[in-house]
Amino acid sequence: MILDANAINHFHYCSASRSLSKTMKSMQADDKLISTITSLTLEYLGINILEFEQASVAGTVETAGGVQTVTDSTLPRTVLKEKHAKATMIASQDFYQQWKESMAVPIDAISDRFSYLKTADRPVVATLSVPPEAVSALHDQLARIDPAYSCAVFLKDHLRNVPKIIEIIDSHVVATPYSYSIQRCTNVACCGEMRSPVENGIRELVMQRQPTPQAETHRKGHFLSRDQSLVEHANNPSSLVDLSCLPSNIGDPLKVDARKKTKRDTALTKVLNLKSWDAKKVRAVLKCYHCAKPRCIYSPVEASFNAATTALQQKMESVSNRFSCGDLLFEDSHHLSKVLVQQQALNCESQIEKGYYNYKDRKLKLPDICIYCGEEGAEESVLCQTQLIERKLTEGKICYPLCASCLKNGKKVLKTGRKDLLNLRQERAGTN
Repeated sequence: MILDANAINHFHYCSASRSLSKTMKSMQADDKLISTITSLTLEYLGINILEFEQASVAGTVETAGGVQTVTDSTLPRTVLKEKHAKATMIASQDFYQQWKESMAVPIDAISDRFSYLKTADRPVVATLSVPPEAVSALHDQLARIDPAYSCAVFLKDHLRNVPKIIEIIDSHVVATPYSYSIQRCTNVACCGEMRSPVENGIRELVMQRQPTPQAETHRKGHFLSRDQSLVEHANNPSSLVDLSCLPSNIGDPLKVDARKKTKRDTALTKVLNLKSWDAKKVRAVLKCYHCAKPRCIYSPVEASFNAATTALQQKMESVSNRFSCGDLLFEDSHHLSKVLVQQQALNCESQIEKGYYNYKDRKLKLPDICIYCGEEGAEESVLCQTQLIERKLTEGKICYPLCASCLKNGKKVLKTGRKDLLNLRQERAGTN
């Protein structure tokens, strides 16, 4: 525990200083009590104790003679301070008040625009809140879709209890930060008969998704018309949720910087033939001193990497082992940037690189960790292929590990795309 210097001075001058001193000494003598207090403090901050203890491993490097682990005794403290600072910042924010203030202008503008609209010669009415009868109707409809649903389902953590609703959302909904579009499918058994008439292209119009604005390539500052955007959507379904052309994204320097880094990473994979950051070319991992997530160092040629390990060690020593997500050890203009290759479009919120996970013929073997948060631990805390099969979460595919906490918080099981043939046969035979 860290006490503020001003608080310590205050304690010295207060009348109870002697009593406090005795209490502190008795606490220091009781290792079990101190351990309990520390555990509760870390748990309150949302920090996994096992992860904290293992955070002194600053990196793992493949060498000509084997694999070398690099430790840094200051790393756990810096990670703890960063997480504490982030937790304190989040706790001090009034998100509801910030949302009200930020949304007041667009809500007023939309209400004003809607007041001029008419449908079937009737004015469109925009209300600030949903009528209670509409809320009840929605609850009733959701309960018909999934009998497990009730109005008590309102947190992300509850979604795993209503799998049928999630299935409907995955197949019928397109969501962006600006819109939430629900659309019937053509399966009569699922959504019933279409009511909108085919004549005059009305049904076709109703079934069109609303595309987000797409920039016109040949005219800077102009956007495609709605019809042109729909053609683009037909060729590229991801354009429905592509927000990169919106002015709010273009004007944000952080987003502009992120796009530049992503473009740089994509170009580098082609130049060095990394095949989307190939796992077999991962030669080392370094841990971020902010979040303790490991980040990969790739190298196309093993001999070149072995020759550069001394330079890697010297570089880490020059920055006191303080590596951070997205930091380049060597700028792109440096010749070693093509030997010690990194993804730059990473930050502390990014998931673990898929290249981290063990490739069968790779010399560098690494522990299984959660692909979302990087937690490492026992089988009951980090669910690997065997545990995911037991829970029937793999759909016959090989999956990346994830921790029980991330699964509970609604994170999806990420699949590699490769089939787990034994598991698939067991599932088909009904023995799993």
